[in-house]
Amino acid sequence: MENGSLDRWLYQKRIGKMGSEPLDWPIRLRIAVDAALGLCYMHHSCSPPIIHRDVKSSNILLDSDFRAQIADFGLARMLFRHGQGEPESMSAIAGTFGYIAPEYAVWARANEKSDVYSFGVVLLELATGKKACSTCDGCNGLVEWAWHHLLEGKDLVEAIDEELREEAAYLNEITRVQPGLNCTVMVPSHRPSMKQVSKSLPQTLQQKEQEISCHNHSKSNHNHSTNFNIRSCDSSKISPRFLASILAISVFLILLVLAFLAWFFVIRDHKNRKREQRREVKEEDDLPTPTWWFTSFHRLDFTEDNILNGLVESNLIGSGGSGKVYRISIGSQTDNFMVAVKKIYNSNKSDAKLEKEFQAEIEILGRIRHANIVKLLCCISREDSKLLVYEYMENGSLDRLLYQKRNGRMEPGQLDWPIRLRIAVDAAQGLCYMHHSCSLPIIHRDIKSSNILLDSEFKARIADFGLARMLFRHGQGEPESMSVIAGTFGYIAPEYAVWARANEKCDVYSFGVVLLELTTGKRACITCDGCNGLVEWAWHHLLEGKDLVEALDEELREDPSYLNEMTQVFNLGLNCTVNMPSHRPSMKHVLQILQRCGTPHTSEFQIVTL
Repeated sequence: MENGSLDRWLYQKRIGKMGSEPLDWPIRLRIAVDAALGLCYMHHSCSPPIIHRDVKSSNILLDSDFRAQIADFGLARMLFRHGQGEPESMSAIAGTFGYIAPEYAVWARANEKSDVYSFGVVLLELATGKKACSTCDGCNGLVEWAWHHLLEGKDLVEAIDEELREEAAYLNEITRVQPGLNCTVMVPSHRPSMKQVSKSLPQTLQQKEQEISCHNHSKSNHNHSTNFNIRSCDSSKISPRFLASILAISVFLILLVLAFLAWFFVIRDHKNRKREQRREVKEEDDLPTPTWWFTSFHRLDFTEDNILNGLVESNLIGSGGSGKVYRISIGSQTDNFMVAVKKIYNSNKSDAKLEKEFQAEIEILGRIRHANIVKLLCCISREDSKLLVYEYMENGSLDRLLYQKRNGRMEPGQLDWPIRLRIAVDAAQGLCYMHHSCSLPIIHRDIKSSNILLDSEFKARIADFGLARMLFRHGQGEPESMSVIAGTFGYIAPEYAVWARANEKCDVYSFGVVLLELTTGKRACITCDGCNGLVEWAWHHLLEGKDLVEALDEELREDPSYLNEMTQVFNLGLNCTVNMPSHRPSMKHVLQILQRCGTPHTSEFQIVTL
């Protein structure tokens, strides 16, 4: 392809690497149409459909006449799906930062709409002249910047490439190009298909009819026979009986040697093992007993012996990927209290990761105090083991109460709406303290219903700070880059999954998912109606114009007196999960809305549909 890749023409000319004239609008539009036709063929004319998974400007090549062709199919996949249009799970997330669809980054499930999102980014590049990964005005990437520009009500001409603004004849046409934004909406089902995109691009170019046909290239297997000329030995002079004798003797001698060698190595290994066992026993006898280190964060009436003696199987109440949890009673029968002890696993593969989480718990929970954040009472550690001792929460985690009731393990009505609303307020108060009252803001990075614990009176506390981070940011509110993406599927904010950059708005997104769980009674990772997760399902329900009451938990609908409050909290959950972080409310604002929820003077707030 004589003119190379599209990104080379869009960006290298700006830094003096190309002396040619810039791409004018008619050429850019023709490139967009050509690429759209290629993707349209892959999605709608091939059987099975093909998704590219890495559509970007550097993978759109231009010939001598600037006709575009899609290239680099190393990540492409054919879709052998069970349900028409259903996304398929991928073994790994592939693509390029700035072009990856949010739902693909979060769920590792892709279909044609993932390519549509990436192509929408390319359309925005063509119109704005900005790189997909450009970060300006506090936005993560071109998509967020473009939506921010639109929702702030700014003049769209200001977003157009400066070189294109000089072409006054095309300005109106360029600003009317909506596919770039439509292709990058958050809900995949509301993105157009590539067939719709190719038809919606402005028809200012006289397009030739293109007939595209799939050619099946059959592979023929050629069997190449190799002839070996074997020179036969004339053994007529040697007696066959003599040859058989020689062969039998040879086989016997070989077997005898092998048996001797096997016996020799078995005896040697046995002696070595015995010698090694005696050495290990002697070394263990010589080693001193490991010392436990006890670090207290509150005034305590117990010692490490009370905890260590309680680490027995009968006190085990749970286990997970990082360790086991014990419930230990301390004190006498008349005056005792319970603590929860997390014993962290020791594994060579995960030692570094678990050590990092252990240190994060100690560093953060050891220095903050709030009624809605679980108390870390102390930690007990030695070289081969680590224990974290927390206050015990009698009613366990929120997810247990939300979902186990459906399996007949709880009495109906135990988690009514007033209790759910109070849980939401308590958790919001804990997050608000972390974001706005700590000298260095703290982000949790793993807010979910299983990390919200409930005491005997159903008062909520936020727990599990192993992934939490303090924000040492340069610009106020700017997201910080993280070494890895941490969190739980269904709760991870899309910009964090795509860019690995996080700030408080990532926690706001996750808390919005919890609000949707409280109001709908559905799990965060639910997949129904062709949607990936609860957030997409809730937005789909709203954008389809369905009655919001139908989205609420069936158990809650039985009491109509709270329907208004529930729909307000449902709407708040939607506001917290908008695609653009800058348009999500802060936790301070979320808390204010929850505290006013249900009062006659509750202010209405607008849902930003992205």
